[in-house]
Amino acid sequence: MGAKMGATFRIVHIVKISSPNNVKNAKGGTYQGWHLSCCFTWHRFESVEVHRLIAEFFAHDKAVGAICHGVVAACRSRTEDGISVLHGRRTTALPEAMELAAWRLTRNWLGDYYRTYPVTVQAEVTASLASTGDLLAGPRSLFRVTPERLDRGFVVRDGIYISAR
Repeated sequence: MGAKMGATFRIVHIVKISSPNNVKNAKGGTYQGWHLSCCFTWHRFESVEVHRLIAEFFAHDKAVGAICHGVVAACRSRTEDGISVLHGRRTTALPEAMELAAWRLTRNWLGDYYRTYPVTVQAEVTASLASTGDLLAGPRSLFRVTPERLDRGFVVRDGIYISAR
């Protein structure tokens, strides 16, 4: 599955998905890696072209990093056999308890802002995996990661694929 544990990745070219044409014309073999960011660009993750490109990255054994809702984009991307590119990999994602807590605490002010999808991120990602044990939720945390407190984060690495919540 790609590089050995402990290897360092230097991503020189990153796919820019600022417009549909950037994704439509992009080829996975052209880039060294892709970071699928959080919910701020989640609407772009609905694109068939984005899913095609993510699948190309996995097919070419390119580095892929996904955070929070970005993991949903990866789980929705399919191999030529029609299975998720995450099937058979270990990953983390936004845990259901954290997602629902954020929604419950803010829904009076923000409505359904934190209910991006009909099912939780954890439920959708888990359904795309080979085993429910392949989703590692990590410890519960009430605090954000800061440069001084990196221990608050949770990251899972499986070969060339890195996920964080």
